[in-house]
Amino acid sequence: FYTAPFSVTLATETKGAVIYYTLDGSEPYDTTGRGRAPSGMLYTEPILITTTTKLCAKAIKPGWKLSNVRTKEYLFLEPDIQNFSSNLPIAVIDTFGKGVGQTTETQTLSFAGFIDNNARGRARLTNTPDFMGKAALNIRGKSSEGFAKKQYHLETLNENNTDKDVSILGFPAESDWVLSAPYSDKSLMRNFLTYKWSNDMGQYAVRTRYIELFLNTNGGGISMDDYVGVYILMEKIKVGKNRVNISKLEPSDKTEPDITGGYIVKKNKLDPGDLTFNTSRGLSLIHLEPDKEEITKEQMDWIKNYINEFEAALYGPNFTDPVDGYAKYIDVDSFINIHILVELTKNIDGFRLSTYMYKDRGGKLVMGPAWDYNLSLGNADYLEGWIPTGWYYPLISAGDYPWWRRLFEDPEFQSRYADRWFVLRQSLFDTNMLLQDIDDVVDLLGEAQVRNFDRWKILGTYVWPNWFIAQTYQEEIDWMKDWLQERLAWMDTQIATEFATAPPLFSRQGGRVNQGFNLTMSASFGT
Repeated sequence: FYTAPFSVTLATETKGAVIYYTLDGSEPYDTTGRGRAPSGMLYTEPILITTTTKLCAKAIKPGWKLSNVRTKEYLFLEPDIQNFSSNLPIAVIDTFGKGVGQTTETQTLSFAGFIDNNARGRARLTNTPDFMGKAALNIRGKSSEGFAKKQYHLETLNENNTDKDVSILGFPAESDWVLSAPYSDKSLMRNFLTYKWSNDMGQYAVRTRYIELFLNTNGGGISMDDYVGVYILMEKIKVGKNRVNISKLEPSDKTEPDITGGYIVKKNKLDPGDLTFNTSRGLSLIHLEPDKEEITKEQMDWIKNYINEFEAALYGPNFTDPVDGYAKYIDVDSFINIHILVELTKNIDGFRLSTYMYKDRGGKLVMGPAWDYNLSLGNADYLEGWIPTGWYYPLISAGDYPWWRRLFEDPEFQSRYADRWFVLRQSLFDTNMLLQDIDDVVDLLGEAQVRNFDRWKILGTYVWPNWFIAQTYQEEIDWMKDWLQERLAWMDTQIATEFATAPPLFSRQGGRVNQGFNLTMSASFGT
């Protein structure tokens, strides 16, 4: 990022070559051979750069092969932004005057920069970036497409505009990223919290970091007019050693055991061109990985048949058999973990949409990763989302809630579910610990949320599908915390009543104690 004009010198090591260049990102030399004058300008002296510029240059020598195009992006900071700082990392994306498309097929070539907090805990636009480079950008999301604050898919690129794995803000290197835009969720944290809680449980969810984002699409310098608020940088769900860590299927994998993994499928609203299949019970699923460009017919048939075999076992007469029943096909603990997350938060998109599953080579079908929890923790005015009591799953159809109804007919599954819940409640999901997680995010967002709601003046107004409409940010937080406490208490009672006797609570967990220590026990869960 630059704050003052400067000059750029171009050179080539090839003697007798000349250089053509452009300042708008276009091809710097006409290679069509149709007699037109060369495009761009002939380089004769240093180029003065005074504003945001995309400089492209190519060396030419008669009778020789043309050089590759070299591209450099120079981004200028307007005076009103040069002293901007934040306790969060800062991201800047510049499209050089172009709009942003709606799909991955209409991605806009861009330049992205991320500045991390320094040792003193603040990020400044004039600091050395953690990452700067070429990128492609498109709007993402279904219902959120209509919001003023857009969500984006960011793809990092190399000089040839193909995927480039990079590390951003300490994340493992990859090329696909999500810029999540909390908007209807005025706490700004429902996705952030749920992914944290999932990872705390040992169930992989995408890594996240809060950022403040500037998006410049007008072609000029970057200014405060380009500020678009608090975002969450997130990993995109995909196969990778640091993401969904399963084997990558190749087109040549046509027989077992190679063809048995890895797959990612999802249950969601359809995008144009999605490749889908229906299971024997009528469940419609989308092939995510391998994607529609790479997956073979043999692989499509294999994963469909595997899920059909699971459904046959699940709905068969011996479905509770631990060897030949449903447990032969699925990772039961992952199904329990995801169910608990959906019901704990009463996620209105849960089960029905944004539901992911994956299968590794030689492994079982795993439910997850958790995804899209912005309509949770009371943030919905339909399907009783605002009410902290009552199970969510009876409110949706059998087609929207596949498999779990049958699973809960197994007493062993019920017992494992209750055991998992109460173990979590005495550790990771202790009420005070969950409330502290919320308070920690409030502290982190203290100054940034003020700027966010100054940019998006939605406090005190209805944004679909809000039930509670607070006048202040703190009121939003207080209401959500009250909702969560009521939800936890209700689930304690309900699980102890429906599934299993709640275990006793110890006044202190195990470990070293002083001689004469008195241990007390109580039966507080559900009583």
